[in-house]
Amino acid sequence: MHGPLWYRGYFPMHAASFGPTPSLAQFQQLLLACGAKHIVVGHTQVGKITPMFDGGLIPIDIPWTDPANVRALVIRGDEVPVVDIAGASSPLK
Repeated sequence: MHGPLWYRGYFPMHAASFGPTPSLAQFQQLLLACGAKHIVVGHTQVGKITPMFDGGLIPIDIPWTDPANVRALVIRGDEVPVVDIAGASSPLK
């Protein structure tokens, strides 16, 4: 329940219950320690796929009950577009 891949404290709205939100410098230290460029997080619902911590954290658990809002993150080498249910892709912002 406590580790870089299962930590809801990244999200300010959950920090009071799950631990403090790290600073950008602390998050960058975590990436360095893990030898990673990004951490992709599910299991914490967000309104849309929007990178955090200068793109180092990518939350992907968005509501999928309305097909018009369904999105997926697709990793193609260095390209990481967001794709909608019709297959249209847009850059990760």
